[in-house]
Amino acid sequence: MESKGYPEGSVTTHPGTHMADQVSQFGKQATEKIDVFSEQLKEKTNKAIETTTKGIDRVALYFKDKNSQELIDDVQQVIRKHPGKSVLGGLALGLLVGRILR
Repeated sequence: MESKGYPEGSVTTHPGTHMADQVSQFGKQATEKIDVFSEQLKEKTNKAIETTTKGIDRVALYFKDKNSQELIDDVQQVIRKHPGKSVLGGLALGLLVGRILR
């Protein structure tokens, strides 16, 4: 006797079993990729934090070693070397302060 188009005596499986196996395999692959991505993100985040911390330490040391006149002289020197960037930086800083004070 045939059942749902399968010859008698053949091993029949539920039609959704193959689909379930594929979905399960996809889930496993997705989990593995997410784990790899998560580790890469952790590494990059740690490197970014380390770089930022080093930069902050350098800035703190710079301000610690300079008096106010030396700071002013350094700022004036940078402005003379890079007037366009200085204007854009000033505009960006002004917009930021304006947003904060709003």
